[in-house]
Amino acid sequence: MAFSNHKSLQEIESNYGNSNDFQIKTFEEIEDVQNLQNFIKDNPINNDNYECIIGDYVFDYEVQCCKQKDNGNLCKQNHKYGFVAKLKDNTITIVGNNCATNNFGVDAKIKADSNKYKIEKKRLQSHQEIEKLIEQKQLNLDKVEDFKNKLKKLQESVNKFYSELGEQTQQQLQALTKLDIPTIYIEKSREHRERVTNFNGVKIFREYYFKTIFNEINNYHNAYLAAEQVQPTANVNELGPIIKTLKEIKTISDGYHKLEKQKETFFKNDLIWLCFFSNNKNERYQTARAIKNYPGEQIGKDKAKQWLIEREGQLKKLYDVKTIYITF
Repeated sequence: MAFSNHKSLQEIESNYGNSNDFQIKTFEEIEDVQNLQNFIKDNPINNDNYECIIGDYVFDYEVQCCKQKDNGNLCKQNHKYGFVAKLKDNTITIVGNNCATNNFGVDAKIKADSNKYKIEKKRLQSHQEIEKLIEQKQLNLDKVEDFKNKLKKLQESVNKFYSELGEQTQQQLQALTKLDIPTIYIEKSREHRERVTNFNGVKIFREYYFKTIFNEINNYHNAYLAAEQVQPTANVNELGPIIKTLKEIKTISDGYHKLEKQKETFFKNDLIWLCFFSNNKNERYQTARAIKNYPGEQIGKDKAKQWLIEREGQLKKLYDVKTIYITF
């Protein structure tokens, strides 16, 4: 069985019970089945002689099914997964999963039993997985807390830069975040505009993406609270969402690294174009100062103004325009 370093399904079953008449026991080698008392090779199984399921087999190789056809011959289809069954004469045989599920008839007892067995095995495996995740609780929560702290710092850095921009610049930047391809154009005339650049990484300014990851982190903590309150009778439908959430550290990690990459990408743009998101000169100077201060230069308003005047002159010459107007 999987989870060999943890409790067996038999041990799990003793903790979480079994609402069915059969026990969950998985065989991984055909020799283990053949060594069972009363096992008979090529022992036919049919609706009339079937008694109950006593286990399932999961092999790396195929074995032949012993389901008896209407003509008396054995099915002999090859299966890697199936069931170990006891017959009414107390002998033991094997039957493939597909045959047990589909080839004995709609109302066959073995069909119902095999479905119940699979549901119960999945339930016990889910309890087993919950126990394993609880053992890893502190390690996992430490990882999530680390991402939470990094995310806070990232958000604070982005918000600081954003807050130093003017109101109109902020509005235009938000409009740009909603475009699939955030392309900036410069107006050459009323009838003509020229593409300047794609302004990549702007989605870092969508608060939604930060909130999504913070919500995932909160859900992760809540899932551990739920895991520790799981009742022995909990079924797969109850356990499944908890397990799914507790396996989503990678989702949190990927979300954080994606935002980190967005920020890096954004500040690789030629940020001078932000200054032209507003037609107000004072706001342009304000944006210029925010751009120059971002790396930590902390320059004054006059130096930022001079930098913008110089860059604006260069851009006018480059694009052969008297005034810079940009559109998206």
